[in-house]
Amino acid sequence: MKKIIALLLLFFVAACSKYDISKTERFTDNRWNKDDVKTFTFKIEETYSADVTLLFSHISEPQYNEVPLEVVILDPSGKKETFDVILKLKEANGKQLSDCAGDVCDLTKVIKERALFEKGSYTVTVKNNFNTAYLPNVLAVGVSLHMKRK
Repeated sequence: MKKIIALLLLFFVAACSKYDISKTERFTDNRWNKDDVKTFTFKIEETYSADVTLLFSHISEPQYNEVPLEVVILDPSGKKETFDVILKLKEANGKQLSDCAGDVCDLTKVIKERALFEKGSYTVTVKNNFNTAYLPNVLAVGVSLHMKRK
């Protein structure tokens, strides 16, 4: 019985010290206009270390193999960090890198690992830098913070 209680306590402590925050924007017409910058705000209640991950959903065989994006993280002090990201949807041999279920495919890419997030409000913006007026066959874009108590 003592082993079960100890195991449950260990599980509870591990579960409480780590969590994820995810925010996603869906595109109703399956296109992402070039001037449509997506903004995600996260309120952090205490200091955490986190991996910042970009989430991208698209239709299978979207007519492009990579997506150029600009990701900006604005911290509570006003400091900006800018990341130019190329989301590769396929390897050079044609193998798809997205996880697909039917016609819907999802891709994740870690933008920053073990970033320190102090208490406060953070804003993450994601800008489509595709070379046309809009990016076709896109379903959603989002940002996820995989938080671990410092």
